[in-house]
Amino acid sequence: MRRYIFKGLSRSDQTKEILIEDAANGLACDCVCPGCKATLVAKQGTERIPHFAHYTGSSCRYGETMLHLLAKKILKAAARIKLDDERILYYTNAEVEVVEGDMRIDVVLRNNITHEKYAVEIVVTNSLSDEKIERLLRLGYNVLEIDLKGFDENISEAELSEILIEDTDCKCLFEPEPYYPGKAEKDESGLKWMMVAFMVLMVIGFVNVIKKKG
Repeated sequence: MRRYIFKGLSRSDQTKEILIEDAANGLACDCVCPGCKATLVAKQGTERIPHFAHYTGSSCRYGETMLHLLAKKILKAAARIKLDDERILYYTNAEVEVVEGDMRIDVVLRNNITHEKYAVEIVVTNSLSDEKIERLLRLGYNVLEIDLKGFDENISEAELSEILIEDTDCKCLFEPEPYYPGKAEKDESGLKWMMVAFMVLMVIGFVNVIKKKG
């Protein structure tokens, strides 16, 4: 599946991202690939969607598929998504390409009333790693993986919207363990009582052995 590059790095300051819509056309963009650091050329004609391309051709796999891009666009514009057969998330805010430390989240959905936040990862080629899921859960996110592997990249926006919003077969939800105030203290207290009970049983057993010998 073809990948498109929509953000390049400034050649003079590679910490600075340049969006395709802000770049000068052609080699005048003076950008390099965020993946392999090779020279990029900005293609901003009218026949195709504007994007960057490697100037000399490359086997670099950096970039984004059109299916991935369209999915983010749909989720940003929508206000609800079916999580599973029983639950629907209504969200008041959607941000794309959210940075958390050294991680980048495809879409973050928030409900400002319930204070829920969902990290949505759209899978088109590579699956979501267990490590990233665990790290996002520790940050308090619910993690929703949407698997679009095998879908035709020429799918219509209406069809993809129906799948993203209503279908649950392509979704996998990971949720943080609920926090109960005082749970840790109760667990520790319970462990102490178990140890006391064990010691009492040991003493009783020892006393019974002495009585039998006597």
